[in-house]
Amino acid sequence: MQAHTQNRSLAMLLESLSWALVKWATYFRHGAAKRTFNAIDHHAWNRIAL
Repeated sequence: MQAHTQNRSLAMLLESLSWALVKWATYFRHGAAKRTFNAIDHHAWNRIAL
């Protein structure tokens, strides 16, 4: 079930995003290359900052 984020603070949204990315990276760390992690990092940064 998708959690609703409309009434959450920016800090809480960023914290949950951070944990989701950490979990994703931990799960895929054995098969993912450095280039893939960099692409995800840049995509996440661009979605947050821009």
